[in-house]
Amino acid sequence: MVVDVRPDPEYSVGHVAGSRNVQFYRPIEGNAPSQLLRKAAFAFFGIANGTELNPAFFDELEGAVKPGQEIILLCQTGGTLAGTRNFPQGRQSRSLIVAYELIQAGYRKVSFVTGGYIDVFKEPAAQGLLTASEGAKSINPLERAFTSGFIGDPES
Repeated sequence: MVVDVRPDPEYSVGHVAGSRNVQFYRPIEGNAPSQLLRKAAFAFFGIANGTELNPAFFDELEGAVKPGQEIILLCQTGGTLAGTRNFPQGRQSRSLIVAYELIQAGYRKVSFVTGGYIDVFKEPAAQGLLTASEGAKSINPLERAFTSGFIGDPES
């Protein structure tokens, strides 16, 4: 099961066909003083649409994924555990953060898409797989081999 962990606004612009959107970070909602302060802090750093952790993430994930099912995590930019010159410890991403949280919570069949949603649509092979899906661009993950990193126990 492909689980797209991007916030709803990013997912609605385009997504992988058949994926489930379970946002790990959600847009900051409401106008309580603490929420306005967080929005202002993001705006100070030039981020117009700040996000916060989704407190219902694990509940929503349990509703989207069957117990023991393999989870393939997808975010906007993807990440990598492999070091590079600029990122000797690898490159962090939302999908890698979620993978870590899932492993800590006991999930074992967890992988992530290296390069994320952006790289899926950069490659010429993906261009022919774009289809309209409820007003958004989508791609069928079964028609495309993802480059994924595996985290967890493959024997579980």
